[in-house]
Amino acid sequence: PRQAGRSRAFTPVGQSALRRFMRDAYAHVQSLDVEQLASYSTGALSRVFARGMRAYAALLRLLVFNVAPTALEAGLALALLHRRYGAAFSSVALFTVSLFVTDTVRVVRRRVRLLSRANANDNRLFARFFNSLLNNEAVRVNVNEAYEIKRYDALLRRGESLANLDVATVSRLNAGQALIFFSGLGVVMWLCARRIAGGLITVGDAVAINGLLLQLHAPLCSLGYTYQEIRQSGTDLRQLLQIMGLRPKINSAPGAREYEPRAGA
Repeated sequence: PRQAGRSRAFTPVGQSALRRFMRDAYAHVQSLDVEQLASYSTGALSRVFARGMRAYAALLRLLVFNVAPTALEAGLALALLHRRYGAAFSSVALFTVSLFVTDTVRVVRRRVRLLSRANANDNRLFARFFNSLLNNEAVRVNVNEAYEIKRYDALLRRGESLANLDVATVSRLNAGQALIFFSGLGVVMWLCARRIAGGLITVGDAVAINGLLLQLHAPLCSLGYTYQEIRQSGTDLRQLLQIMGLRPKINSAPGAREYEPRAGA
């Protein structure tokens, strides 16, 4: 019920903001002069608009419903540990959370750069597809079918390589998160065992501490996904803002063009 009520309250606001933003982006593209508009590939432009729409909606949702609640929950758990069981428990928990977040951010940044390269390759792939079909008559006249297929396959191979690297990065992220969190949990349980042996806390306190920390596991693990989506959404949205003239153009790779000119333009 809470999830349904939250979605019902937020959806009209988010969809209204998304509609106005995309309407303004479309109006800006319509206002471009013919020469400037012709400098963009239709296929790449359509992909940028589609990803920009998803990115704007994702940013609205993630910032409101993921980042703020996770930070609040972690802060409350650490405060409770410190107040009820002392600085030793809260210090270990704080160090674990800090190391968890630092490692997650570092790996996710690497993955976002990888996904940016994949998006740039995706743009070139669609641009090559559309340009080849739009100029199919010229391709046939010059007997360039094999050459066009070779260029298209090269982009597909690059996409395949980037996809394999992405899977390896995700595996590294998951393994690092599990190692850091459960190592920290193990240290906390060791502290609990010493306190129980000394008669300072009960077994029930140890169970409560364990449950409190495990309660943080799911939100912290989702933090990696959330941060990645925010960074990736920001990258996708930046490409759309570049077209709108609201941000300077930044190539995703040295020497790479963000949009391939239309053939014959």
